Amino acid sequence: GIRDVAVTGVQTCALPISSFTYAVTVTPASPATGSITATKFGSTDRTSLINWLRGEDNYGDEAGPGSGVTVRPSVHGDVLHSRPVVINYGDATRGTVVFYGSNDGQFRAINGSQATSLTNWDGTTVPAGGELWSLVLPEHYSKLARLRVNTPELKFPTTQLANAQPKDYFVDGPTGVYQLLNADGTINKAILYLTMRRGNATNGSRFIYAVDVSTPTRPVVLWRKSSADSGMAELGQTWSRPRVTLLQGYRNTGSDVTINLGNSGSVTIRTNEYIPVLVFGGGYDANEDTDPPTAADTMGRAVYFLHALTGDLIQRFEPSCATGATACTSVSGLNYAIPSDITFVDRDNNGYTDKMYVGDLGGNVWRLDVSDATPSNWTMRRLAALGCDTGAPTGTPATKCTQEASLIS
Repeated sequence: GIRDVAVTGVQTCALPISSFTYAVTVTPASPATGSITATKFGSTDRTSLINWLRGEDNYGDEAGPGSGVTVRPSVHGDVLHSRPVVINYGDATRGTVVFYGSNDGQFRAINGSQATSLTNWDGTTVPAGGELWSLVLPEHYSKLARLRVNTPELKFPTTQLANAQPKDYFVDGPTGVYQLLNADGTINKAILYLTMRRGNATNGSRFIYAVDVSTPTRPVVLWRKSSADSGMAELGQTWSRPRVTLLQGYRNTGSDVTINLGNSGSVTIRTNEYIPVLVFGGGYDANEDTDPPTAADTMGRAVYFLHALTGDLIQRFEPSCATGATACTSVSGLNYAIPSDITFVDRDNNGYTDKMYVGDLGGNVWRLDVSDATPSNWTMRRLAALGCDTGAPTGTPATKCTQEASLIS
């Protein structure tokens, strides 16, 4: 129903005004007993939400600049932890493109050229600094409506509202990249690896995505890995940047293998060629949000090695591998999450990684030997216990390794 509401009070205007009325939609309809809820106008249907994400102010709570411009002022969300990745494709057609995630639910591709326009997938011209496209992951669909209607309210330390909720995060982690070059130095293949930090799915699944951007105006999702996949249960909040490397002993020992990458063609790894390997830490455990933690870490206590093109699990280090588990090596004392990036080292200067270093949230520093041709022979050993000689951190604040190790060799 519609109810007229009178508002009285002293006004300072050209004409004396003591009251005015406006229409408020009420639920339940008048007359009724009990509480009355005022509801903002604006549809929450799929089309309205998509158009709102694209910048349309269709909820009616943001005044645009006018003069025919209807884009809402909040069209771009915060870029908090995402690290922009810049790819110079080396040719005039693809130019330079900047990729990054933001906490409005979108992972963006921007024309990074200073003055050159690019032709987008639909034939439109995108000027320098313009957006080519944005990607919204299905795990985040259910969080989008809250951004539009601002309900539930955002919870701050001083918030008194009982139904206020913490901020939602999306593709908020660092982005990894794989590049395969042509003989002239232009990009042949480019793949991005998207991480979320706290932008988990509503069902608690933690995950990363691989997106082929070899043609930057036509992105293709290649694969997704989550804590629900076989061998990935230890994956925590994905804070560690996935990094690609060639390992000293890890080659294709069989016949040529051609990997189909969809719209961008394929990659052939020939006999005796090195296989690109994606390496990242197991991630973060929210138990570490308090200092000292009130509960032991239950996730993130791992280092993962995946085939950079297919996403297949090559090897992992975990606290304890299940009986009969493949591609897994148990590591004694690996009791703390590893949210930091992995540091690669080429000790013999032959161009291939043979050692790696990383710290955990217990203040322990680990050395990984990955020089052997057989992944099951790779090792992970504790190099130093900086939190305490027992390997468990003491004191407040506790010693934690959250950043990539810097190494002087």
